[in-house]
Amino acid sequence: LELPGVGPVKLALRASGTRAANHLSLALSAGPLRADARGAIALATRSADLEFTATAPAMAPREDIGWQNLSASGQYHGSFDAPVIRAHLALAGASIAGIGARRMEAEISGEGGHVRLDGNAMGVTLPGSHPDIFSRAPLAFDAQANLNAPGWPVTFHLRHPLASLSGEARARGGQTLTAQLSVPALAPFAALQGIELRGSATARLSLTQAGQQL
Repeated sequence: LELPGVGPVKLALRASGTRAANHLSLALSAGPLRADARGAIALATRSADLEFTATAPAMAPREDIGWQNLSASGQYHGSFDAPVIRAHLALAGASIAGIGARRMEAEISGEGGHVRLDGNAMGVTLPGSHPDIFSRAPLAFDAQANLNAPGWPVTFHLRHPLASLSGEARARGGQTLTAQLSVPALAPFAALQGIELRGSATARLSLTQAGQQL
């Protein structure tokens, strides 16, 4: 898994019943991380009813990934094609590829093939010479995906008082991404370099992947 900091991984899985209703229970440990899941899967009707929880104290599974505390819980009910999904994730002291957050929470909900993610991050820090520029206000984010539509279209938004990013992407088939970055005021960024600059800025990005070429 290329996660040397995880520690010993242990998995216990029990299944019983019939093809009509197979009851499952799962217990996973990966170092200090603990995860449990239980419920039933009905292959005949292609449906499931599952619940899971996960908790972890301070961990660094890899040099560029870590957190001080993690908790997650969720439910999956209904058919494989259009399940009802509810999940919650909370991270404290998270760091991924040099991007950190004092606290981050996210909610995932889904029904009828539509999935939505809503969340916020407090105390965001970035790599570079001014890591705290976004730390004074929360960063809100959301994304929506339609798993019934061709290409699995996704729309997303990130909002902060200093800047916002929005866009659309296709996750399957010919993968594409279009995004727009908006900076309502350039002055806070210019002040970091000791210069005076007024005005606003926007930038647009468009990517298309065909085979192995981007």
